[in-house]
Amino acid sequence: MTMSTKLGKEIGGITLNKEEILAKSRKENSGRDEYENKVIADGSRIALLAADVPVIVVLAVELIAHLRPSVGVLSIVFSMSAVLFWYKYAKLRKKHELFVALIYTVITLAGLALWIYQILEIGGTYGR
Repeated sequence: MTMSTKLGKEIGGITLNKEEILAKSRKENSGRDEYENKVIADGSRIALLAADVPVIVVLAVELIAHLRPSVGVLSIVFSMSAVLFWYKYAKLRKKHELFVALIYTVITLAGLALWIYQILEIGGTYGR
C-alpha cells in the first residue's frame, strides 16, 4: 500500500510505502525505545554542561589568585559543547542552536589563542 501524496512522494525515484518506512524505523531504533534515546541525548547534554561549570569556577579562582589560568582545559571542554550545538544546528536549523554554537566556538578559539600565547611565552612574566 502506497502512502498518500504527503508521505508517498517519490524520493530519488523511489516511492516508499508505510511498511517500508516502519521497517526502516524499527531497524534504526532496534534495541532502544524513543524514551531511552531521549534520556541518552538529555544525559549527554547535561554532562557537557556539567563539565563547563567546574572549568569556569577553576578558571575564575585561578584568575583571582593570580595564577596562570588553565585555558587549555577550558578550550577542550568548551569545544565539546561547541560541537554538540553545531550538530544540533545542522539537524534542527534553529537560530538558538546557532547562537549558542557560535558563543562556544568563540570561547574555544579565544582559549586556544591564549593557550598558544602562554605556551610560546609571549606574555613574559604573565601569571608568575
